[in-house]
Amino acid sequence: MIQNFEIRNMTCAACVATVTRAVEQLKGVKKAEVRLISGDMTVEYDEERLDEGQIIKAVERAGYGIVLQETDRSRRERERREAINNNLKSLRQRFFVSAILLVPLLYVSMGEMIGIPLLWWLVHGSYGNIIVQSVLTLAICIINYKYFTNGFKLLFRLHPNMDSLVALGCTASVVYSVFMLFHDMHEMLYFESAATILTLVTLGKFLEARSKRSTNTAVTRLLDLSPKTVTVKRGEKYEEIKAEELVKGDIIYVKSGESLAADGVIVSGKTELDVSAITGESIPVFRTAGDRVLTSSKNISGAFEYKAEKVGEDTILAEIVRLVEQAGNSKPPIARLVDKISLYFVPAVIGVSLVTAIIWLISGNSSAAFINSVSVLVISCPCALGLATPISVMAGAGRGAELGVLFKSAEAIETLGKCDTVVIDKTGTITEGKPVVSGWKTAKFTENQLFSVAACLEKVSTHPLAAAVTAKADEMGITPPTGEDVVYVPGKGAAGFIEGEYCVAGNRDFLTENGIEIPDDFNPETGKTPIYVSYGDDFLGVIETKDNLRTNSKAAIDSLKTKMRVIMVTGDSESPAAALAKELGIDYKAGVLPGGKGEVVSGLRSEGKRVIMIGDGINDAPALSSADVGIAIGAGTYVAIDSADVVLSKNDLASAGTAVRLSKAVMRNIKENLFWALIYNCIGIPLASGLFTFAGLTLTPVYAAAAMSLSSVCVTLNALRLKRFK
Repeated sequence: MIQNFEIRNMTCAACVATVTRAVEQLKGVKKAEVRLISGDMTVEYDEERLDEGQIIKAVERAGYGIVLQETDRSRRERERREAINNNLKSLRQRFFVSAILLVPLLYVSMGEMIGIPLLWWLVHGSYGNIIVQSVLTLAICIINYKYFTNGFKLLFRLHPNMDSLVALGCTASVVYSVFMLFHDMHEMLYFESAATILTLVTLGKFLEARSKRSTNTAVTRLLDLSPKTVTVKRGEKYEEIKAEELVKGDIIYVKSGESLAADGVIVSGKTELDVSAITGESIPVFRTAGDRVLTSSKNISGAFEYKAEKVGEDTILAEIVRLVEQAGNSKPPIARLVDKISLYFVPAVIGVSLVTAIIWLISGNSSAAFINSVSVLVISCPCALGLATPISVMAGAGRGAELGVLFKSAEAIETLGKCDTVVIDKTGTITEGKPVVSGWKTAKFTENQLFSVAACLEKVSTHPLAAAVTAKADEMGITPPTGEDVVYVPGKGAAGFIEGEYCVAGNRDFLTENGIEIPDDFNPETGKTPIYVSYGDDFLGVIETKDNLRTNSKAAIDSLKTKMRVIMVTGDSESPAAALAKELGIDYKAGVLPGGKGEVVSGLRSEGKRVIMIGDGINDAPALSSADVGIAIGAGTYVAIDSADVVLSKNDLASAGTAVRLSKAVMRNIKENLFWALIYNCIGIPLASGLFTFAGLTLTPVYAAAAMSLSSVCVTLNALRLKRFK
């Protein structure tokens, strides 16, 4: 069973590692995945050995709040936004009040040092000065009490996090100052250090929270595309209801300017729809009775009625939102190393702080022992480390959705940019997938008889070539006879009995297998796909079809060729496949049956290649599943979403290049963030410990706190650069 939970009070990567370990230690848990940015957890477990209550208790014992996640996506998103806004409001208030109190505190504690005169009763070392410092510091500590309650609670449970480091550093500053007071050493007070640390950390958390809110705007925008109310036809009357009250079969009336709240079929009227939200196509599309329409499309002109076939969580918009959330919340393989580091990071920092204090005390410098040990605690930043990967993934997945590229997982984002070979299906991917009859040639009988036999056999097939033949027969006014025992043979053609004679329509090999000899002068023109037809023992002739290239296919393939090897696979015969491959300048494999595409992909992978498979997501499903990364063109096909790792909502091969470039941009951004987070800690901790004192380089707790807050903000802002990806 798979269950989703909301986790509360997580602040850094150490929290994620703690919650993950607490749950994975339970017997019956197969997998637990905790996300810092969204604050939730997905657990896969054996429900015969474990229940939700045991999982909840395990997380609570680790020191965190937990509730079952709301199943209604719209409500969950509203609650998430409300929680984010409330947190921002709280952080803003805490920072401003702390800053207001910090100003007079810094004045009385440091005024004389920087040449600002103090009132006689506030001179440094006087009781007035000490009382003011103590009261203001205590007030700031009370305002930011959560650092202490949460930090010490987790520390006592042996699961320290970033709050624990802040709480330890501030408590050490206050305790040390009180100790100095009792020993009449009024010149060595560090009340302002504790207050400044709390104020700066709160500022950093506020800036970080604002930035993180911006990374997940894609889901919010998608959900906002669907209208909140709709007009439905009940009997002969129309009434307005909430969109969530829609049920399958409702007749929905849509006026000009309104958006669609369900997937369905138009029953009356005609219109032009803006479908850019789903497909990315900027040009409006014309739709009339019998045409399918999708959620979030906007009605530009006219009014129409349509029947709801998919509502709520079953619509294509809901599926796209699920994909964006799924990708943003998943972890790429590179994050596993970060999780392992995070698990031991905070305990290691506390250990370094203690060692620093001991070494400086042994050297006889108690002041340095205090300053440097507190600086080590405060400068260490598990937040930057924990944010480095998920915030980039979320920003990248969101930007991808805006560009019509839907990643199903973070692993797909990471793998895509590493691939070196692209296998592309021809029909419906490189070409439009709607071949038309471009010519024919008869050997016996008439063209009407040729098309009559061909259309009779091809009626049983949904293949695009079959559709081209039957459409041409309709255009010619031909009514095909009724066949008997007609069967479609994938990759070959169709055969059956017509008026007692065994007839065949398909490729050359299929007719040859059935004992039909094809004259040499019936070879098709270059670049055209032939359908050979026989009636009994007689060869009737050939029907030639042509499938035109998609508008951007050549430019897209030229772009892909600069980065990797491109191979076209098709069930077409050698001649048309070779002609198209030559035109595009790529390798090809012709005569490949639908099941054989997966074998081609597997063969390349066995050679050590990292393979991308691009197809239309219907007959290419096995190949999409067997590739390192499967890319399906067309978000309108639910099969594509099920079988592929990446879905391109535009019916445009150029989006595949966008997906590859975005993948590389996300991974580059993650590496930049990890480098910044790791190098920051590698330099900051030794500097804070006083290791470079001999060179005159030292760091006070105040500067350490500022640096710690800045590191998280920098990582977050760097991830936000992905939102400008083009």
